[in-house]
Amino acid sequence: MDRRRIPSMGRRKFTMRLKIISVAVLILILLLSLLLFSSRQCANQTLDPQNEKYDFQNLCSIEKKLEYSEYLAQQNLLLEKTRKEVKSLIGDPDEESDLALYYLIQKSFGISELYLRVKFNEAGKSVEAQVLQN
Repeated sequence: MDRRRIPSMGRRKFTMRLKIISVAVLILILLLSLLLFSSRQCANQTLDPQNEKYDFQNLCSIEKKLEYSEYLAQQNLLLEKTRKEVKSLIGDPDEESDLALYYLIQKSFGISELYLRVKFNEAGKSVEAQVLQN
């Protein structure tokens, strides 16, 4: 009688292990699918020069934020604008001071940051927009 129970116990263990492995493989496939889908969505996100408003925080990748920041700075699209106008164009900043708005592009382990800085003069108009690293 013991001989019959041992093989059935072995089959149960095998079946349980097979189920666990199957679930792990399905989870892995699901995670890879999500990663592929999200990277495709990001690749499809293009910056249209005709569109004057982008929510900076909703850009899908560091590369897109950097590309957009450099575009804004090089084309002088943020110059001679008030704080309110800048915020309406690219959203709320990550930090702000009396004379500048800061939009975080990338943070590397708290050591260095890459950000877009928009500086303002005493009259409240933007005079400079540039990508900086500290």
